[in-house]
Order: sequence, then structure tokens, then C-alpha cells
Amino acid sequence: MPAATIARVSANDTKMIVGSCRPESVRPLVIQGAVDHWPASTKWSFEYFRTHHYDDFGRLQLDFHGNVQKLTKLGTFIDNLDDPLSELPGFWLDKSGKPLKGELEFDPDQIWSFHVGLLDQHPEMLQDIQPFPAGIPNLLVQMPQSTQDLIRSIVGSSIFSIYISRKGTVTPFHIDHSSTHGCLVQFAGRKQVYLAPKEPQADPGKPDFDPMSEEYAGDQLQSAILQPGEMLLIPPDWWHWTKALDHSITLSHNYFSEFNLPRFLAHLIANARELPDNDTLKSKIEQCLEELQ
Repeated sequence: MPAATIARVSANDTKMIVGSCRPESVRPLVIQGAVDHWPASTKWSFEYFRTHHYDDFGRLQLDFHGNVQKLTKLGTFIDNLDDPLSELPGFWLDKSGKPLKGELEFDPDQIWSFHVGLLDQHPEMLQDIQPFPAGIPNLLVQMPQSTQDLIRSIVGSSIFSIYISRKGTVTPFHIDHSSTHGCLVQFAGRKQVYLAPKEPQADPGKPDFDPMSEEYAGDQLQSAILQPGEMLLIPPDWWHWTKALDHSITLSHNYFSEFNLPRFLAHLIANARELPDNDTLKSKIEQCLEELQ
């Protein structure tokens, strides 16, 4: 069968988890019970975000790349999850954040996720997702917060992000930045996922897509339906595609381990060379590289 089911393991099965991260046996895993100890596991819900962060502004992207966005409040977005997008209050913006000019034509099925940057605006929320599961070889979270912040500024991407999505939201096949490990933690709703070690020819979003078809045998597709409370581990440089089967709250996290540290360092150094010439920043980068090595 071309599409394999991603294995589910207990968070206590550290041998299996670490083995899935090793280059010679790398594979995705769905981990059960990994985040039961997080306050977020019983706290983060649509009603929680609506009650505590109603007035936080964010952007609803109409596609994965954010070419067209609507600026609105988190609570307003949650209030209108079941309503047509045309009824959602807010302001249309282009990718640069400027007001969109002209008439907008859009396909509601292409709506992507609402990204509000909650963890940037409210860093105290990081306490809701600590400590990171001990059995996962995550070197990043073992570093001081100042070092984590510096790494984030160098790679130009968030370490943790919260995505709130309408039912039917699709994220197309892509790989994560800087050859990092990826993980998705589901807090509300179910999410269909497909992963592959190389860029797939398949498009799970097409009506005639059949994951069992021999047509996609070479893609080495693996799939699962991520349930609330489960964590998906995504190997570095693996392609992944997701679809929200229900209204969804997902935490995304990127990190590095001893197994992909050389590749990550190569990306980090390349990104650092592109930064403005600043002696203070260079000194911090050198300190950061010393800690990583």
C-alpha cells in the first residue's frame, strides 16, 4: 500500500522516540500523552482564547503565503468561525500589510489560518507549554531564553506558534525552515496529515486523490489523523501537508537535536551572514554558536 499509517507511541517509549530521530532510522511519529502535564492541555480552547485574548489583533491569511490577509481581532474571528468570510469584520491587507486595493475575489476553500502571535504578545503563555517532554531530544528548549530569542532573530522564524484554523483549512506540502525537527500539538479539533521524505507529486487536496493509488508509491506517503492531545514529530526536511477536519487549535514548534545539529548550524551561520553589520549582534552570535558547539 503506497500510504503507510504513522505509528503511534506512548510518551514513555523514549527508545522508539529517540530512534525515530536518528538519521539511519528517521521517521515521523504520533506521540500520545506527551503534553498531558502542560497547563495548556486543559486550558487552551476556543472559549479560553475568546475570553482572555478577545481584543488581540491578528491576520487571517487566505493562503499559505499570506498574499491576501484580513486584519481582525482574535475574538471576532472565533465568533465568526461558522459564518461566511465576507461577514467577518476587519480590514483587507496585502502581503506587505498595506490596505488591499481593488475588488477582492476569493475562494472560501482556500482560507488558511488565523495567526495572532499570541506567544510573542504574551510570553508568559510559554509557561503553559513547559516543560517540554523529556523523552524528545530537543536541545533548543534546554538553552536559556535569551539564547532561544537570539536564535529566533537569526533564523527569522518563530520557535513556537499557535494557529487557529477553520474546518477545511489546508496547509499545502512544504518543509520547515533551517532543517529543523518539527512538531505539531493538537489542542482542539482533528487534523489530517500527510508526510513524505521527498517532495510528493500527490495533492491530497484534489477530489480524486487516493492515498492507496500506485500512482503515488514513489512519494512514500505516510498519514495520520491527529487527535486533541497528540503530538506529531516531523523529521528534518520532510514534506508535510495538513487539513483541519474540524475547527482547530494547533501549536507548531521547530527545534534541533544532536542528530541534525550540523545541518541546523549551517543554516544559522548562513542566516547570520545576511544580518546587518552590527558588532554587538556579532558578539551575541559568536556566544550563541559557542553554546551550540
